[in-house]
Amino acid sequence: MNVPKSPKAINVLFGAVCLLVGVLLAYLDYLSPGYSGGGDTYNHYLIARFSWQNPELLLDYWGKPVYTVIASLFARLGLAGSVLLNVLCLIGSAVAVFITAKRLNYKNYFLAGVIVLLCPVFLDNTISSLTEPLFAFFLALIVMLISQNRIGAAAVFAGFLPHLRSEGLIIFGILLVYFMLKNRSIKPLLLMAVGSLGINMLGWWQTGEPFWIITSNPYIGAQLSGASICGSGSLLHYPMKTHYTFGLINSFLAAFSAIVIAWHLYKKKIGLYAPIVLILVLFLAFYAAHVFIWWQGLMGSCGYVRVMTIVAPLIALLIVYAIEHILESMANLKSKNSYGLQIGFVIFMFLVQITTPIRYFRHRYPIPLSEEEEVFQEVALWYKNLEVSGNATVYLNPYFSVVGDVNPYDNTQHFKLYTSAIQWIKSGDIVIWDAHFCPNEGGVPKATFVGNPEYEYLKTFKPKERYITLNDYEYEVLVFRKR
Repeated sequence: MNVPKSPKAINVLFGAVCLLVGVLLAYLDYLSPGYSGGGDTYNHYLIARFSWQNPELLLDYWGKPVYTVIASLFARLGLAGSVLLNVLCLIGSAVAVFITAKRLNYKNYFLAGVIVLLCPVFLDNTISSLTEPLFAFFLALIVMLISQNRIGAAAVFAGFLPHLRSEGLIIFGILLVYFMLKNRSIKPLLLMAVGSLGINMLGWWQTGEPFWIITSNPYIGAQLSGASICGSGSLLHYPMKTHYTFGLINSFLAAFSAIVIAWHLYKKKIGLYAPIVLILVLFLAFYAAHVFIWWQGLMGSCGYVRVMTIVAPLIALLIVYAIEHILESMANLKSKNSYGLQIGFVIFMFLVQITTPIRYFRHRYPIPLSEEEEVFQEVALWYKNLEVSGNATVYLNPYFSVVGDVNPYDNTQHFKLYTSAIQWIKSGDIVIWDAHFCPNEGGVPKATFVGNPEYEYLKTFKPKERYITLNDYEYEVLVFRKR
């Protein structure tokens, strides 16, 4: 069933919805003093912003080289530029899914695009400088190209995925097998190597590590070292969050879609290499990997739900596949109300897409500063009246680089407060210890400075109400000067 009869009218309507969502997000960003993503948002932004002054940052593996290069063009506009990139990724992902669904002959391709545009987890992480939205766009683009049988172009884009996020290795592997089996040619492998091996060669040239993509991966490093800041969690952590990530009704439809696809495969109604089968395999592999990794506490995982932003384009196509078959069943009903039921179901699903994010986020926007960010606002105001000329400021919370107007990659201004860096703190340097980053990521407990005769205590900052941060530390920020 095709609800609007004119394809041109559908295109115009969808374009208007994209524009409306983009303007709304821009307005919410304008109103919001805070951003989604916490410290990761500020770290990614700072790496992108200062990457051209410090070219080694372009190959910083934590920052993700592909993201850093693209984001650096937007970060010159400040954090608002990073948000603009994410808004474009959201709209671009929705447009790619819209085109894919149309190419796959889904009559409700308009709804497929809307599901991406209004996906709760995608919307919630757009006002940020996180890498997930850009990865989602790349994935949506690759699936669109596959649906158009443009395998070569899809393979080239797929080759960059491992350098966009670490999960890219999973998607890369599945796509490599898919391309090789479907095309029975090594050409896709060679095209995927353009991005993947090309960037690895640059990393090898810079660091001398031939397997740079592996040795520079901080999550593989965390696994090999046994370090685990966040520990582990329940096997049901991600399934229990589906009401937020995609919405309950959408999640049930996606599960139903998986059953329908398996049944259609069994009945040979669709082929093994059908795009919808690949979409299901990609989604299940990605989802299962995150469920398992967090359950076992592997790869430095913190169980962040925001990673599901990446597969929003995939689940949208799975949901519409289910909707198509529900509508087909309704059409086969021998009832004069059949058409009315179909219209009613489509309207209901459209309203679900609108009401789900409103229900979750109506109290979230404008995004406030977190308790930790509020404290660092106070630290920054105080710091700007402090005489620090000629000395470095040593800290770990990336938000201070933003509000304190400090270039975090200028070693004369700043270096990070890790255990290994303490030996380089010289007389007159300022140390800003915070209870979140320093003991957990830096391995530097408060006792390193409190009561230490080498350091002069200057000031303590605490939130207005007692706040417990990562690993049960009471949040506070202490400032010292090296004597």
